[in-house]
Amino acid sequence: MVEYPDGNGDTLMAYVARPAGDGVYPAVVVIQEWWGLNDHIKDVTNRFAAEGFVALAPDLYHGAVTSEPNEARKLVMEMDQDTAVAEIRSGVDHQYKDHTR
Repeated sequence: MVEYPDGNGDTLMAYVARPAGDGVYPAVVVIQEWWGLNDHIKDVTNRFAAEGFVALAPDLYHGAVTSEPNEARKLVMEMDQDTAVAEIRSGVDHQYKDHTR
């Protein structure tokens, strides 16, 4: 997990996977399903890295993960879409600045 600023003074988290070795690589954003940033999303992110991409999966639920449909529905309904887009953009901006690591 990496931390990055959201531009409002708060710290956000994301799972990031990179190809082996330093260098500049193409990037992809992996968006979590309604379950949250779970092991499946981390695995997808790792598979992108294995194919030569820097892969960023922002934690849009801020640590909450569930396998219960009712809880997942609650989490997704509570998520403000404009805020989520801003958090994704902050993650992309952070990775762009940190693209050689």
